[in-house]
Amino acid sequence: MVFQAPPAEVTARIERLAGRIRIARKRRGWTVAETAEKAGLSRNTLTALELGKPGVSISAYIAALWVLGLDRTLDAVADPDADPHG
Repeated sequence: MVFQAPPAEVTARIERLAGRIRIARKRRGWTVAETAEKAGLSRNTLTALELGKPGVSISAYIAALWVLGLDRTLDAVADPDADPHG
């Protein structure tokens, strides 16, 4: 299987989310190592996440948001009541 890069808009959104997670971690004064441990992730995974690498799983993003106390911000994502098509 050959890896195909996501479209530019997708990459940009991943990078913005990754940057926000990194800022939230730093504002709490947490290191990558301690944040990764709290989230149940490896340091390499959290580093890749914060760099916006496209292969990081959505579960890693949700775990990072959860440990930062930001997981509730996901409640509006893909809300069917906000979907104008259905």
